[in-house]
Amino acid sequence: MASKNRVIVWLTLGLLALTFSFVYSNFIQDDAYITYRYARNLSTGAGFVYNKGEPVLGTTTPLYTALLAFFSYLTHLSVVQISKIINFLSLWIGAGFLFEIGRPEGKAISVATSLLYITHPLLRYSVGMESHFLVCLIIITVFTYTKRKWFLTAILLGLLILVRYETVLFALILVVHAYLERRQPQTWITPTVAIVACWLIYSVITFEALIPLSVSAKLVAIRVPFLLGGAVYWTAFVGETAYYNLFLFVFLVGFVFLFIKRSIEEGFFLILCWSAIYLLAASFFAGSFPWYYVPLIPGFVIIVAYGIRSIDQIPIFLKKDRSTQDGNRAPIIIGIITGGLLCIHAFFWINDWKLYRGSTFDHRFVPYQQASDWLSEHATKEQSLATREIGYLGYFTDMKIVDLFGLVTPGIFPWVNEGPEATLFHTLRVYTPDYVLIDTNVIQKDLPASDSCYQFAQEFEQGYLLYQRDPENKTPGCQISK
Repeated sequence: MASKNRVIVWLTLGLLALTFSFVYSNFIQDDAYITYRYARNLSTGAGFVYNKGEPVLGTTTPLYTALLAFFSYLTHLSVVQISKIINFLSLWIGAGFLFEIGRPEGKAISVATSLLYITHPLLRYSVGMESHFLVCLIIITVFTYTKRKWFLTAILLGLLILVRYETVLFALILVVHAYLERRQPQTWITPTVAIVACWLIYSVITFEALIPLSVSAKLVAIRVPFLLGGAVYWTAFVGETAYYNLFLFVFLVGFVFLFIKRSIEEGFFLILCWSAIYLLAASFFAGSFPWYYVPLIPGFVIIVAYGIRSIDQIPIFLKKDRSTQDGNRAPIIIGIITGGLLCIHAFFWINDWKLYRGSTFDHRFVPYQQASDWLSEHATKEQSLATREIGYLGYFTDMKIVDLFGLVTPGIFPWVNEGPEATLFHTLRVYTPDYVLIDTNVIQKDLPASDSCYQFAQEFEQGYLLYQRDPENKTPGCQISK
């Protein structure tokens, strides 16, 4: 019977993951397409590059990029399609192993944790990114560690660090925990070190860098602080349905319960340790991109699940119920409260399906698609395009991109912290791109127009203007009037 129940849980999680993938199939945002272009170039033999012939490490997730490229090459599916498949499997498997980790605490709390995780509304903002795969790998690694499968855990840790570098903090957590338990040298971590070392050697040889340029660029760029951004997302969730505040209440109950009891299943404890350290590090260094918050979701729902269970200990629930075995109401109470919270999550799915069915979530997609279509008709792949957001445009045009954020264009990096207009000024003077696309909500629209080298070409929706370098103008540098 127990095995049958586990199968039912896994099938239910699979159905939820499939539903999520269907509802949010059009939620892939611009940033994901940066990795997609790297993966496509790798799968077609152009190498681990964004612009062909320019070895620059501009993606923060080398392993995810390699997986997209490998399966795209193997199946002849587009990297976008492969990404959707990986995201679906990651949600399903991640939620399933989260259930397995929680089983020692009881079926009710383990089921509640996995269901609340896979339906969390923040997951919709990271579709197409590596975040779902990252969290899945973290959860599986915790599971193998709790089973003391040292070699497999070490391999997974090495792969995990290549998905996102900050997970080296997670590896340190496991090493410290193992040392405190065993009090002996942690030689089992050797495969992790070997895997990471191989990548770093390759990175230095190929890109002459250890840290992705995109990381450095994002650190110097003006950004909303991590904690403030989290508060904004929470406010947005409450704005969609005020009932979401119930999660905050149950979370606080669970936090107090764990602080008083100080007893928690080992796997859940390790995930909470990771959440705490990740939150601390992100608060100092990270911006507020939505996919940066996804690694915190398992820890959040674990505390919520404990909060649900601890409500059973409130005096009003302490009366014995003869209708249940041993007078224990806990599974019933957990089921009722979890069902209520899942209904709140279901609201987001239903509402998003009504709002975005058949259309894209990212408002930038339409003007960038228009610009891509225009450039595909009037420009060549050998020509260059300067723009601030390089995902959609880079993937759909395959032109040489001059990145005004400096994610894949190293020479622009020193100007990024001077602001968008100063960056554009230097870019036009030094790189003289064939085309320039600007967002007039960010950059003054007359800046390229004040340069004799450029002429207005086309306007697209939402204030996006395209300028073309005059092919008859042989001036080696662009003279912009200050």
